[in-house]
Amino acid sequence: MSYLEKKEVREASAVLQVFAQLFAPLSEAAFSELAKSDDWQGFTQKAHLFLAEGPQPVALDLTAADLVNLPSHQQLSAFYSCHFTGGLPQSVMAVESPYRPWTTRAGAALIFGGQKGYCQGDAACHMRHLYQSLDIQIARDGLQADHISMELSFAALLIRHGQPTDFIGFFDDHLTWLPDFYEQMHQRVPGSTPENRFMLALTASLIGFLRLLQTSMLAKADALAKLQETQRGTPSLTHLHTSSSPNDPEKQRRINAR
Repeated sequence: MSYLEKKEVREASAVLQVFAQLFAPLSEAAFSELAKSDDWQGFTQKAHLFLAEGPQPVALDLTAADLVNLPSHQQLSAFYSCHFTGGLPQSVMAVESPYRPWTTRAGAALIFGGQKGYCQGDAACHMRHLYQSLDIQIARDGLQADHISMELSFAALLIRHGQPTDFIGFFDDHLTWLPDFYEQMHQRVPGSTPENRFMLALTASLIGFLRLLQTSMLAKADALAKLQETQRGTPSLTHLHTSSSPNDPEKQRRINAR
């Protein structure tokens, strides 16, 4: 059995996939299927818990009602066109790279190398490396490798098939930019329409859910490490971060080959 009980695995993975789908443009058929699914119904029942753990600017006064009342496909499509399209004054890119230094490679001879705001940076390179190294395909047509939808789908895969430390490392490497993303949404997306409030609440609740999930994974990693130590009868090193982060030297050598 996995490090999580089967029910926990199923529920956590389903929530991540709901988030992943709602941050990506869906066909009308796919949207209708999601709206009728058990995964969406389960999501709405716990939405208030996720939102309570997320950031909450007082001016917005977001509630669970903003989150569980799913806008129409037309409304969300209009939101994506207005706010998730780059180059517009109200654009908010749902992609990791713009929120990180474009590259941290030593000696990178680029004027904007350490600056933020650019796509296809180190984060995207590392995500492509992860997909290739595990020989997996996560289908999201037209999305960049470090789009939040792609990253959440990958996180769901780690929940289903990995160890607690796999998710913990991925969270630290690729999901800590979301508060900056939410802050930019708060600045550029007026909370005056149902679809805008829905997407603001969705982002806040995503951050809240990931905080809860990270806390759970840390506790399970500790418990697993103690169990392994007891079984071996020898001390073990816990909390070692062995993932290849976007900033570690080993990963930078791989990026240099891009």
